[in-house]
Amino acid sequence: MAGEKITCYYFIQVDQNARMQGSNHLYQLIASNYKRK
Repeated sequence: MAGEKITCYYFIQVDQNARMQGSNHLYQLIASNYKRK
């Protein structure tokens, strides 16, 4: 039971990290497009 909880928590953390990296990447893309104009 505890192992399942830890696994679930780990996946939530990974998902949050992936989302943060994704939004950072998106932000950089927008910023580079904005600078070009």
